[in-house]
Amino acid sequence: GRNHRIDLGGTYIAEDTLEARGAFDVLAYSFGGTGDPAWTREDTLLDRTEYRAGWEWKIPSGGRLAVRGLKAERDQSVLSQMTVLDVGNFNEIFERFRIREENDWAAATWSRSLGLSAMLEAGIETDDQEVGALTLDPMEPPTSGVDYIQRRSAHADLDWTVHPKLALQLGMRYDDFAWGAQELGIEKEDQVTSPRATLQFLPSPAWTFRLIAGKTARAPKPIFTEVCCGQKYQRSYTSDLETGTTFGFESEYQPSPDLRISLYAARTDFDDYLIKVVGWSQFYIQTYTLGNIPEARAETLEMAFNWTANRRVSFDGSIGWLTFMNTGDPDVVFQVTPPSFASPQDQIVPIHRVPYQPVRTGSFGMNFSLPRGISIAAGGSYTGRMPIQQYNQDPTAAQNILLPEMRSSGDFWLVNLSFRAPIGKHLTLEGGVANLTNKLQTDLGDPTTDYNWGPLNGKSYRLGLRYHLDR
Repeated sequence: GRNHRIDLGGTYIAEDTLEARGAFDVLAYSFGGTGDPAWTREDTLLDRTEYRAGWEWKIPSGGRLAVRGLKAERDQSVLSQMTVLDVGNFNEIFERFRIREENDWAAATWSRSLGLSAMLEAGIETDDQEVGALTLDPMEPPTSGVDYIQRRSAHADLDWTVHPKLALQLGMRYDDFAWGAQELGIEKEDQVTSPRATLQFLPSPAWTFRLIAGKTARAPKPIFTEVCCGQKYQRSYTSDLETGTTFGFESEYQPSPDLRISLYAARTDFDDYLIKVVGWSQFYIQTYTLGNIPEARAETLEMAFNWTANRRVSFDGSIGWLTFMNTGDPDVVFQVTPPSFASPQDQIVPIHRVPYQPVRTGSFGMNFSLPRGISIAAGGSYTGRMPIQQYNQDPTAAQNILLPEMRSSGDFWLVNLSFRAPIGKHLTLEGGVANLTNKLQTDLGDPTTDYNWGPLNGKSYRLGLRYHLDR
C-alpha cells in the first residue's frame, strides 16, 4: 500500500574449502627425515543460512516506524590429518572440530521531522549470538563448550539545522551487555552509556568542516567464530568490555560536483582494548586468546579525493596513516590454557605498538565509461607494514616458543580490473581480473610467523552473465 512496505529475504551458502594447509606437523618435522617444515591437510565444510524480514510504516500523522529482524545459522566442520606420515591411519582425514553458531537480531526505529530544521530518531535493538564448539581428538576425550553474548540497546538522535551554515547532531546510546560460557555457568555483565555529537560548519558553498566527539563500547565476541589451521582457541569469558572515546576533525572541499577532497583526523583513547593474540605456541601450534590492553590510543589521519575529469573518465584515491600504541604497562597479561596445562595460566605478552594493524593504507581507482554502456574499472589497494608475533626457529627449544619481540610484516599493493558490457536489452556481460600483478605473501611456509598478513591467492579471472528481469 501507500504507507506500508514489507521486505523479505533469505540466503543459503554451502562452501567447502579442500586441500588447505592445516596444523604444523611436528611428527613429520622431527621424524620425516628431511628436517623441513611440514603441515597437515585440512578440509573445511561450511553451511550458512540467513532469514531477513522488515516492515516500514509511513505514519499518516507524520514520521516513520521501521521494524527489522534477522536470524542466521552456521554449521561448520573442520577435518584434518594427525600427520602426513604413513603411520597407521593417522594420515587419513577425519573430523577434528565442529561448530554451531546462531545469531538473532531485531530492531525497531521511529523517526519524525520537527518542523523544517530538525529530525528526531529513537529506537531499540536486541542482539544474541551463541557459538558452540566440539573438539574431537583421537588422543584425548572430546571437549565442548558454548560461548554467548547478548546485547540490549536503546538510542535517541537529534539532527538539527541551527542555521543555514551550522548544523548539530546529538545522540545518546545505552547498551546492556552479557557474555559468558553457558555450560560453566559463568556470565559477565556491563552497562555503558555512549554520548556522541557532531558540529558541522559551512563557511561557503565549497567548504564543510565537522568536529566529532563520541564514545563507543564493544563486548568480547565468542572466539570460536574463527577456526583455522589446527590452532587452538580460548574462551572469551575471561575478557572485559572495551570502551573508546573519540575526538575527530573532518574537512571537505567540493567546489563543483566533479571534484571532492576530504581530510579526516581523529584520536581514540581505549580502556580495555580487545585484541586477539597468540598467548602460547607449542610445536608451532598456536593457542589464540582474547584479552584486553588496559590503555591504548589510536591516532588516524586520512585523505581522499574523487574527480570526474569528463563524462567518460573519473578517478578516486585515498591514503591513511595509523599510530596505534599501548599507552599503559607494556607487559600485557593474558589468560591462556596451554595444551599441556589443565587450568588457565597468566601469560605476559610485551606490546608497545598494537600488533596486526597496518601503519599505512591507500587506494587508487579509475573508471572509464565507453559508448553503448560499456564500463571498465581499474583499482589498487595498498596495505602497509604491521607488527606481527613470531616464534622460535626450533619448535623443540622450549615449552612455549612464543618470542617477546614483534616482527614487521611486508607491505603490498593489490591491483584489480573489471568490466561490464550490456548485451541486448536483458543481458550484461561481466568479468574481471583479481590480483593482476600476482602478488603473494612473501613468507608463506615460514612457521616462525604463521600469520596471513598478505595475499594468499594469486591472479584469478572471472566471467559471468547478469540477466535483468525489470527491463
